[in-house]
Amino acid sequence: GIEVATLAGINSEVVERAKEVLHFHEETDLNASPLKKCNSKPSCENEESKLKDALKRIDVDALTPLEAISKLYDLKKLIKE
Repeated sequence: GIEVATLAGINSEVVERAKEVLHFHEETDLNASPLKKCNSKPSCENEESKLKDALKRIDVDALTPLEAISKLYDLKKLIKE
């Protein structure tokens, strides 16, 4: 996305700030999987199993972009349950 912004002629200050934010997120644990934070093995295995089952049922090739986003939200909710 940042490279596309550069090619599109977005202000260089904005692009540099985006690079800083990206680097911050890459270096922190903000993008860590909620499954990694699970405290008990049976609970983690149950969540992982639910997630795998849900992913197997998704026909990625048949999804529109809007449906794909909706599925991602559904999967996120499944992990938080």
